[in-house]
Amino acid sequence: MCWISKLSSPRTRERSPDVQSQTNLRAQAGLPLQSIETVRHPGDPPMQPYVQITTTTGDHAVAEKIAVELVDHRLVACAQISGPVRSVYRWQGKVEFAEEFVVHMKTTGEHIESVKRVITELHPYDVPEIIVVPIVDGSREYLLWLDEETRPGDE
Repeated sequence: MCWISKLSSPRTRERSPDVQSQTNLRAQAGLPLQSIETVRHPGDPPMQPYVQITTTTGDHAVAEKIAVELVDHRLVACAQISGPVRSVYRWQGKVEFAEEFVVHMKTTGEHIESVKRVITELHPYDVPEIIVVPIVDGSREYLLWLDEETRPGDE
């Protein structure tokens, strides 16, 4: 669920069903246990999860192929490719170094599994990085655009 958080707002609120889990996450992270509540306004985007999915690859052409495939099939609204970046990681018992390209993609929660499948199919790594992070807030206009661009329709 996408929620717009407001702490201690005096406005009338619709409580998010995820309030307890968000409070638990705050406690685990050592953050103050303030109440996290949802404020909904007329015309707001529908309440659904919005996410940013990140992957990395050692080849710019592969990063671009993944991005184009996902945008073209409306599985993500947009993708940004940045890099090269220098990655340091442990692989098969050794510390490795690599130049990689980072791809950040924005989509809705309903597309997560399809996006993961496409990345895995197009990716040359044995274990590609696929990280999904919730978007907990965003401009109304951007989230509405994200919904529109990931909705099946005329290509």
